[in-house]
Amino acid sequence: MLALSLVFTYSCAISYEIMYPIIMKHVQRFGLSSKELERKAAVKVLGYISDTDSCLEMIKENIDDVTIFIVQRLQDPSVSARSLLSIVHCERSYC
Repeated sequence: MLALSLVFTYSCAISYEIMYPIIMKHVQRFGLSSKELERKAAVKVLGYISDTDSCLEMIKENIDDVTIFIVQRLQDPSVSARSLLSIVHCERSYC
């Protein structure tokens, strides 16, 4: 959780034009990993930077790529990786 908090803090403190490409490079890379935990981490990071204080504007500008990534993750062979999408959505929207 500490690493996730640091990513969020940096994405809020540093211009999203700088942070978004760096974060998304790793989100894409780990989202395609053969390791389940890395795929889950990629989804969780994407959920956390989808915040108005963070990288939401860049996500809106690249919504097609982000949507493709999310749809691919919905087809993940791991049930726990797929279910994380709904958990992250609820955390960010305060269900």
